[in-house]
Amino acid sequence: MSLTILASGMQATLQGNPRLGFRHQGVPSSGPADSLSHALANIALGNEADTANIEITGGGFKAVINAPISIALTGAPSSATLNNVPLHFYTPIHANAGDTLIIPPPSLGLRIYLAVTGGFEAQTFLKSTSTYLPANFGGHLGRGLQKDDILKFADNPPSLPSQIIPQHIRPFFSRQWSLRFCEGPEFHVLTQESAKQLTHSPFKASSRLSRMGIQLEGTPLNLSSDGKMKSAPVFAGTIQCPENGLPFILLADAQTTGGYPRIGTIASCDRHRLGQIQAGDQITLISLSPEAALTALKQKLSALAALTTKPLT
Repeated sequence: MSLTILASGMQATLQGNPRLGFRHQGVPSSGPADSLSHALANIALGNEADTANIEITGGGFKAVINAPISIALTGAPSSATLNNVPLHFYTPIHANAGDTLIIPPPSLGLRIYLAVTGGFEAQTFLKSTSTYLPANFGGHLGRGLQKDDILKFADNPPSLPSQIIPQHIRPFFSRQWSLRFCEGPEFHVLTQESAKQLTHSPFKASSRLSRMGIQLEGTPLNLSSDGKMKSAPVFAGTIQCPENGLPFILLADAQTTGGYPRIGTIASCDRHRLGQIQAGDQITLISLSPEAALTALKQKLSALAALTTKPLT
């Protein structure tokens, strides 16, 4: 029981659970760039939320299904088809042996998630099946998927019934993103004018964009330092500001330490949105207190948990 890749598009990788607890050894978390869409694809099929599925960046993906299986697509909206029949996202879909799946580039957003019932077989490294491309480990041979790769379906019986994901919990897609953030440890190095500018002047995502991070474009921020400091811990969501004054937001594959001022951190409740930002998208930053950020995260996790509660029998 497997799937054969006919075209992988810009980039496609297997992503599962984040690789947690190893940052002190210099190992990033990796995992899905959009953790919410990744989880919803699995939940639609009754899988555990962190089951390995395919993260497809920019579309252009094509595969043939080699055995009957249920699939689900989530994330950036695309006119995907199965044997030329249009597919609904966030919905379990039965595929037969020999069916061809085509996922064109999305109209909005950047990444699409393809899950199958039970998930895909993937290499586990440091307690995670996620692919980390810079070091070539995890996922499928530690690399991006390629034409003629055969991905086997894992034998993991679903823990819950399949379901259509309700509209209210599906992510919203746009070319304009509002991201809530909390002030970082070096926020104070921003001049008073630039601290105000951070939340009053929108930025634009540059073409320097990957699973490592997103470089922002706009009026450069002014720092009361030279934009350099001793290396300090950084995480996915950290907003660094180098000496050129153009912030850089870190993503799942980012390094574990950095030597630029950490002027902010994207709140966990909005971090999944980072994985859907295209080059040229507008980004507005909204300041939030740590307490408010925690409340917003709890609300989002509560809504997600409601989908994974086993029905009473």
